[in-house]
Amino acid sequence: MKKILFLLVICLILLPNVYGNDYEFPDEKRGFFPVKDRVFEIGLGLGANVSNNFLSIGEIFSEILVLDLDKLALGINADFGVKIPFNINLNFSTWGIGIFAGVDVTGGLGLNGNMLSFKTVNNAKSDFNAAVFAFGGVDSHFYIQQFKVKFRPAVFYPIVYVMPEKFSYTFNSPDGLTQLIVDYDITLYSAGPINNIANLNTSPGFDFSLGVEYPISEITGINRKIPILDFDIGLDLVNVPIIASIMNNYMRIDGGYRIKQEEDDELQDLLDKFGKGFSSETKEGTKRKSVDRAFKMFFWADWRPLYGNPLLSVMPVLGFALNDLYQQPFSMEAGIRTSANLGNMFVATAGINYEDRLFKNSLNLTFNCRALQLDFGAELQSPNFLASWTAKGFGANIGVKFGW
Repeated sequence: MKKILFLLVICLILLPNVYGNDYEFPDEKRGFFPVKDRVFEIGLGLGANVSNNFLSIGEIFSEILVLDLDKLALGINADFGVKIPFNINLNFSTWGIGIFAGVDVTGGLGLNGNMLSFKTVNNAKSDFNAAVFAFGGVDSHFYIQQFKVKFRPAVFYPIVYVMPEKFSYTFNSPDGLTQLIVDYDITLYSAGPINNIANLNTSPGFDFSLGVEYPISEITGINRKIPILDFDIGLDLVNVPIIASIMNNYMRIDGGYRIKQEEDDELQDLLDKFGKGFSSETKEGTKRKSVDRAFKMFFWADWRPLYGNPLLSVMPVLGFALNDLYQQPFSMEAGIRTSANLGNMFVATAGINYEDRLFKNSLNLTFNCRALQLDFGAELQSPNFLASWTAKGFGANIGVKFGW
């Protein structure tokens, strides 16, 4: 009996292909008796992550913390983030529309390895940044001939925006004299005055996201000649700026650590300077600051190697991001995900990606009975690829969708 059931399941999976390449089943009849997409849907989610490239989670919580000073030469990078998305959607066969809103919190610290290991170097840069955005907009998709278009205009409101005007390190010995200089100039912009944050005076910004999907193998007939080459391709533009938000209030922290040896300094004079070299000044005021959200552009493909059956999909991604929070705004984005889809009832997706300047090894699970969908995800991550496999960072997300 078990063998008969197993053979029956296999037949159901491969049913779309037994009629040959001249016959195509609709998407809803492929694979296991699939759960239909919801026409009306409400969704809410929560995600959080934290990572670094220096200490694993086990090392941080161990009774004795052991620091490998040799690793300091590689620098320390740490990141954190929190996302809270919400959406309401109407989905039909050829078009859909909805609204979305949420809060996005990000932050990062990148300390130059030369500074941590006291190497001789001039003007080595480091990063320190954070941002809190609230956002909302309209989510829509529609078809233009064979192209599926996703268009998401949005309004965003920066609540906090922290970036370094300067964060540099210099250590050298000109003419045999010691010189150590650490300069930082960090500006915290806020939606209102620091001492009266409820008095908001930041203007909102506007941007949009655009995605285009094209079933190239079906349109060109490649999947009929070579059945395993069944794939779609797409291009996504995320947070294309239209109007920047203007922030007006700031708090500036300016200071550093300076030691300069004079020709007539004795050893005791130099030791005294080590203890008195720190200085810091805080200033509040108003000035205009234009703020945009990070822009991304990436190409992707959705390949279904089992003769077009959605039971298995492989999704490579390649693109880039521009984020003004960093001293080097440009970064690459790339990766690959593999997804197993059992009739839209259970979906498991595993991926290895480099995004948001982090290597992320992820596993996401979806349980869907149409009236209710639960999404769970977890990932190991780190700014360093090898560290991303040794629990030096982790992320988790959960989401719920319901409707009919």
